Amino acid sequence: MVKFAGGLGLVALGVAAVAVGPSLLGPGVDPAAARQTAEDTGKEAAKVLRAHFELFEGSASEAAGTEPLRAAIKNRVDGTTLVDLFATEDWWRAKRQSFPFTRVVIGSSVASFGDLAIGEQDRAIVAQARKTRIASGMALVAGRPVQIAAARIDEREEVAPVLVLGQPFDESMLRGLADRSQLGLAITAEGRPLVTASSAEQTATLAELAKHAGDNFVVRAEEGWVAAGQDLDSGLKLWAVRPMARAAGGGKPVVAWALGALFLAGGVVLLVLGRKGPTAVPAVLQQENTIPFGTTGRARQVNAGSIDVRTGKQDAHGPMAAPPPHKLTPLATHLAPAEKPRTFGRYRLIDLLGVGGMSEVYTAVAHGAEGFQRTFVVKRLRPELARDREAISQFIDEARIQSCLLHSNIVPVFDFGTMGDEYFMAQEYVIGRDLMRLSTRCIEKTNFCLDPRIVYFIGYETLQGLAYAHGKKDKTGTAMGIVHRDVSASNIMVNLAGDVRLFDFGIAKSQTGRQAQTQAGLVKGNANFMSPEQARGMNVDARSDLFSLGMVLYYCMTGCLFYSGENDLDVLYRAACGPTEQDLAGLDQLPGPAGPILRRALGFKPEDRYQTAEEFAAAIAPYAVGMKAETARLMEQLFGAELNKEAAA
Repeated sequence: MVKFAGGLGLVALGVAAVAVGPSLLGPGVDPAAARQTAEDTGKEAAKVLRAHFELFEGSASEAAGTEPLRAAIKNRVDGTTLVDLFATEDWWRAKRQSFPFTRVVIGSSVASFGDLAIGEQDRAIVAQARKTRIASGMALVAGRPVQIAAARIDEREEVAPVLVLGQPFDESMLRGLADRSQLGLAITAEGRPLVTASSAEQTATLAELAKHAGDNFVVRAEEGWVAAGQDLDSGLKLWAVRPMARAAGGGKPVVAWALGALFLAGGVVLLVLGRKGPTAVPAVLQQENTIPFGTTGRARQVNAGSIDVRTGKQDAHGPMAAPPPHKLTPLATHLAPAEKPRTFGRYRLIDLLGVGGMSEVYTAVAHGAEGFQRTFVVKRLRPELARDREAISQFIDEARIQSCLLHSNIVPVFDFGTMGDEYFMAQEYVIGRDLMRLSTRCIEKTNFCLDPRIVYFIGYETLQGLAYAHGKKDKTGTAMGIVHRDVSASNIMVNLAGDVRLFDFGIAKSQTGRQAQTQAGLVKGNANFMSPEQARGMNVDARSDLFSLGMVLYYCMTGCLFYSGENDLDVLYRAACGPTEQDLAGLDQLPGPAGPILRRALGFKPEDRYQTAEEFAAAIAPYAVGMKAETARLMEQLFGAELNKEAAA
């Protein structure tokens, strides 16, 4: 009983010490430190904003180099024709979906297309682009901030044509900058915030800052924050707010809190001993901060965004909340040992890349006259299946389907034939890495998952290939009804230039001309990325591929597979049941617009999803703008040495 009473006393002392600690802090703050913090805050905000506009300028520069646009300028088409081209031509479709404003300025003539009424707010930006080739800035349109980029077109230098692109600067864009800089951000004008990206406690602060239009630095020592403002165009201002560490009295509250903690701990021990007698003290488990890629058994916290491996600095989107609580299943490939080189028809097989259930895949060199040679990928039906009619029919179907798909986002088949009684096909050799290896290497080298913007870009490019395949018609004009059925992280390739290719149509479904027929209820494909209807052995259409791509995007952003299980049958069962409400709720933890986009893509019923690849692409296009160059830089950082060595071999 004495121990119990003593424990109560110590607890009371502990509570008092903890309570009095903050009062010892006092209002004092080092003015010089506060000013320096404010200046650093302004520099960081300016840095991330400049990086954002450099990417936007890259999109304008790329668009200005579009060959059909340059040809139109060279052939002196009039403004009405230019506007019609922007409105209807396929070569401008991606830009039309991404940018609601397009303008071409040729001399003093102007041709504008789109819904944003920018007026003449781009005049200074156009003038700057004529001098420096590229320029960007902001405008205020109907009470909304709009980003503008202008790029000179390399035709008819005497009239200095310039392409102008405009796009609303919305909350998702500002959120990306806030995540990257770890600052609360707002764009203000006329004494009010227009767009904000901040925590709840910073919102009121940013609203107050809108009233400080003439200031560049604001220090609120008593409230524990500093802010920096940067003037933009058209009366707009970017404000950045950061919590500030208080300096004075720093040692006193620490001492008080430490004593309080000791009193509380001692009191609790005495209370326990007084009431229950001696008990064993449980071990304290130290939580891991970093878990190796592929760890199973519990969800791990990941960071969205990439790290520049040369500087070690985070490149985008900062820390991200832990993904939904799935048990992780590592992705892995199992490659058979390489065989000795041998001749197979006119191809000399070099290295065995992999072995699947039906085929073996090699790098191979084809030789021609005058020392000509070219590297291909040769896919050979496994010898033990040479007399299996079903396997042969499926192999022929794959070659037939993929040979008719000629698109920049699909790996083409160039040759098909037999050598003795063995079947083979020759495909383009892409010097790159599949998404599975890219994601793995990114985590291994940087401890961050792929930058979501890069993921959107890869998804957008893959959707271009899927849209082409899904809409393919045969020579009679009949829709072929092609469905890939194996869209996965291992079947999407990225090369050093940032080009994205979809491949492996080995189990693709087509409504016309197939030799092999899939039995009802027979499931083929990778269960980790399957749609519910495919996992159930039901008939599938193009929307099944869109579900699978949604799973790929999730994997790339989190480093985790969406489904988990003790074995393949468990995963297949999860896939057949589809995402649960808990799974879908977990998507809301993803950064920026990823949650709503993936919720739509992963709808259980096909009618709840994006209905076409074009619709899915339009949803992610605004977040994929200008990311080809960024993707190429990441590939160079992660794989440059080995891929350049492969290219030189």
